[in-house]
Amino acid sequence: MRRTLVLLGLLVAGSVGISDALACGDKFLVGNSGARYMRPENNVQPGNVVIYAVGVEDWDAKREALSQAGNTVVVTGAIDEFWELVRQQNVNVAMLPAEDARAHRDDLVSISPDLVVLPYVEFGSRSELSETKREFGRVLQTPATVKKVNTAVYKSLAFAQK
Repeated sequence: MRRTLVLLGLLVAGSVGISDALACGDKFLVGNSGARYMRPENNVQPGNVVIYAVGVEDWDAKREALSQAGNTVVVTGAIDEFWELVRQQNVNVAMLPAEDARAHRDDLVSISPDLVVLPYVEFGSRSELSETKREFGRVLQTPATVKKVNTAVYKSLAFAQK
């Protein structure tokens, strides 16, 4: 009888301890939709990002969020200033509209072979998005949330640093 009570006590104590251990941090993961973007997947270093801003997208909040992540971000609305920045700075990611990226792809590669072009399509159709993604390997549909822009730039930097 004594042996049965001891085993029963150990079983109850073990099950209570395990359930508490499993619950540690669960509320954090459920409440914040997981920890996917809260820790880096790889060791991606911050980089230099130049954005040629055209259209209705508001890039100020995105620039601020990318800067807080440690990136150096310059947003310009003038194509001449964009080219000057790409030539003078060590740019890792250049974001520009897909039609401009297609027209100047060879020029961008000749300036810096390590430069990753991240084209964006404003209010693009599925066919336009898939064609751009097939051509460049990545595409950002705008208007986009801060989280989507951060993820696209993060993946582009990871690709550039491989």
